[in-house]
Amino acid sequence: MFNFKLNTLILLIGGILFFLNSGSFAQESGIRGIITDFSTGETIPLVNIIKVGTTIGTNSDDEGYYELELTPGNHELRFSSLAYVDTLLSLEIEANKYISLDIQLSEDRL
Repeated sequence: MFNFKLNTLILLIGGILFFLNSGSFAQESGIRGIITDFSTGETIPLVNIIKVGTTIGTNSDDEGYYELELTPGNHELRFSSLAYVDTLLSLEIEANKYISLDIQLSEDRL
C-alpha cells in the first residue's frame, strides 16, 4: 500500500513539473521594427499592420515601434495610416525567429 501511494505521488509531481516546464520551450516567430516617414525620417504612431485576408494585426506605438507575432510561413502584410500610401510587404517567417524590419511610408499626395 505504501509503494502504491509513493508511486502515485512521484507520478503526480513528475506530471506537474513537466507541464510547468513545457512553457519554457515555446518559441515565438514574427516581425518587429520602427515605422518612419520617408521624407522626414520622423516616426509614425498608430500605423495599422494587418495580415492581408485575416483579422490578425497590430498598431505601431507612439514612437513608431511595432511587433507582430506570426506563425512560420509566407505572409502578406499591409501597413496603412491616414495621409500615407498603403504599403504591402510579402515575407517568409522562419520558425522561432523574429525579423527586424524598419518600414518607411510615403505621404499620400491627393
